[in-house]
Amino acid sequence: MRLEKQYASAWLCAMFAVTGSHAAETKWVASWASSPLEGKIVIPGIPPDKIPPSPILHGTVRYRLPLSQGGTRLILRITNEANKEPLTLGAVSVAIADAGVTARAASIRKVTFGGRSSVTLPGGTPALSDPVDLSTKSAQAVIVSIFLPNDTQCPLGQRGIQEVTLDGRDATQMTVLEGAVPTIARTLVSAILVTSGPDAKTIVALGDSITDGAVTDTPDVRGWPGHLALRLMRSRAQVHFAVANEGIGGNRLLSDVIGLSALARFDRDVSSLPNVTHLIMLEGINDIGFSRLPDNSNPAPPIEANALIGGYRQIIGRAHLRGIKVIGATLGPFQGAMYYSEAGEQTRQSVNEWIRSGGEFDAVVDFDRALRDPGEPKKLAAAYDSGDHLHPSDAGYKAMSDAIELSVFSGSK
Repeated sequence: MRLEKQYASAWLCAMFAVTGSHAAETKWVASWASSPLEGKIVIPGIPPDKIPPSPILHGTVRYRLPLSQGGTRLILRITNEANKEPLTLGAVSVAIADAGVTARAASIRKVTFGGRSSVTLPGGTPALSDPVDLSTKSAQAVIVSIFLPNDTQCPLGQRGIQEVTLDGRDATQMTVLEGAVPTIARTLVSAILVTSGPDAKTIVALGDSITDGAVTDTPDVRGWPGHLALRLMRSRAQVHFAVANEGIGGNRLLSDVIGLSALARFDRDVSSLPNVTHLIMLEGINDIGFSRLPDNSNPAPPIEANALIGGYRQIIGRAHLRGIKVIGATLGPFQGAMYYSEAGEQTRQSVNEWIRSGGEFDAVVDFDRALRDPGEPKKLAAAYDSGDHLHPSDAGYKAMSDAIELSVFSGSK
């Protein structure tokens, strides 16, 4: 009971800081995002003993997170939504990034939650920090450091630059984590909100590993949403857009396998973000592929096009109720991928034809046409293939971004 009261007090204080006296003069957008993921990963078709164990972190974990939109203040959203056990944050800081995960000394700011430096998140919950006065620029990376006083299981799957201390100390105020080692674990930060101009808006990219940026040599430009953010920054449009990347590797539209399905996480990952005007939807290839595994170890009957179309219609309807325009993205080529089948290819073609001609999305971006080999359209073009015949290379991610007409974002609320 004491824990619940303490948490409730911190939560209410943080929410008042966001919605109270500054509300009339402040507009918040989601400048960076990462969808929460449970600590234990299960991948269809891969034996559990072949999946690397999720790391247990203890000490200070540090993330380098590139912003899509700058501002004068920011709020961190820390997540424990995908786990059942409480999560204790001993201390948190944010700073402007120098090289790698080095924090710029003069910019280090302590982050509080309802005025407290430490907070415990019950299982299944997020926590918003108090607003932090820190001026940032678009495309600038920030360093977020979190002291974990207890052993904490963190899921695999996050790309980017991260380090964790080995001796369990609080190093959140240090510019460099001495003796730290690189680690790969999904971030405990699920969003960074920043203040921006009165015309600022948020675009959400909802998808799987192709959206998350699975294969890349440029961690500061995360997948095609990162390239889109750079295009928007360089454009002469009067509107300032932030881009929130809500991709999860292995994610599906219809069923929970790796992370909640897109249908199940829509409210958490889209509706809860501030000033969202557009949603770009790229989900379905894992529904098709994992339901038609070549070794016939499918966990459920094969997914047909009509089932995916029904899921898209649900997303469109729920988004429209909130005034969000939905841009449908065609599914890219995947011949040669580990779960490719001719039956799955026929489903992909049927789904893409509906996306292009069904008239139910507010706009369409044809990633299939942008990525495919003109001579063998079932395949990714060689220049855009990362090597696994499913995930685009960095050049492919840029081609996806270039296929998006920026005019689709005009005339929004």
